[in-house]
Amino acid sequence: MESDLHELEPIEEYENEDSLEISDKATVEATIDTPINEDPNEKNVYKRKPRKKTSTVWNHFEQVEVSGRHLESCLKYVGSKKKQKVLSVESNASGDVGIISNFQFDENSDWRLNRRVLNFCNIPPPHSRLLIADALHKCFRDWGIESKVCSITVDNAKANDVVLRHLRDVFNMRKSLVVGGKLFHVCCCAHITNLMVQDGLGEIGDIVDYVRDGIKFLVAYEGRLKQFTEIAKNLHLSSKKLFLDVPTRWNSTYLMLSAAYEFKDVFSMYGFNDRQFTWVPSHEDWDKVKSVCELLGVFNQVTKIVSGSDYPTSNLFLPEIWRMKEVLTKKCDDENDYIRSMARRMKAKFDKY
Repeated sequence: MESDLHELEPIEEYENEDSLEISDKATVEATIDTPINEDPNEKNVYKRKPRKKTSTVWNHFEQVEVSGRHLESCLKYVGSKKKQKVLSVESNASGDVGIISNFQFDENSDWRLNRRVLNFCNIPPPHSRLLIADALHKCFRDWGIESKVCSITVDNAKANDVVLRHLRDVFNMRKSLVVGGKLFHVCCCAHITNLMVQDGLGEIGDIVDYVRDGIKFLVAYEGRLKQFTEIAKNLHLSSKKLFLDVPTRWNSTYLMLSAAYEFKDVFSMYGFNDRQFTWVPSHEDWDKVKSVCELLGVFNQVTKIVSGSDYPTSNLFLPEIWRMKEVLTKKCDDENDYIRSMARRMKAKFDKY
């Protein structure tokens, strides 16, 4: 089950110097063996044979010898000169070398992040929680992955808690879950963020409703919108557009408020020309909208990052959760009462999960 999401833009900020630059985003984890340091003249009959490299990822690398303190070998990505990069690796006492590299693949590479919808199944009424759990368990058996399930991510609903608790008990009887199933039930980070921000927006609900009603009035008739657009053009805001939100999607509310703030002068001028238009926020209200948008901008970025579908997210969500925590902790002591109250409500929800 997934939250409603907006179309995502490519994530650029997680590319760094230590990542190989390749375009199709994927995460690769690999472990290789290298020989133990030894005297070339001494024969070691007990020497362990190198582990066979079965993964096709090694088709993209070649192993080269280098000299230097503790370094025995390294890997070089086989591609264009621009893409080539040497990754030094260091062996431990047993000769094992571990290397974990996050990188993206070139367009011409065969590697792609795969996502599959395994099944849609109809569950006849009554839709009890145990029936849903049994239906899921049957799917796992039919797919042959009953012993390979590590975790299940669901949104925040009490019914899901019961379903996952039942499934965890079933899997635990077979001792098939890691760390006793403590990581089995995973809450959807995007959905929790949505709940958290909706709580915070409740603190300025009157302003949000005021702006929303004004936009509804403008978009109801083409003539009003045309007049509003002409004023915006005269103020050199022709590239901007009004945005009406879907109240159940908090980030669309953020986009509506941030777009409306850009038109704050247009709202005032249009209200002067059309006496029926009574939805002109005060300067104080616009200041609140600006401060709220600055806060919600961080959560909008986090939602985009953790909701990605064409790149791995399991390696990204933890820094983003920490980022939200830092912002909320700071804003809980903000000088503005409404921001302080909003942040505290959001942090209470954050701490709950």
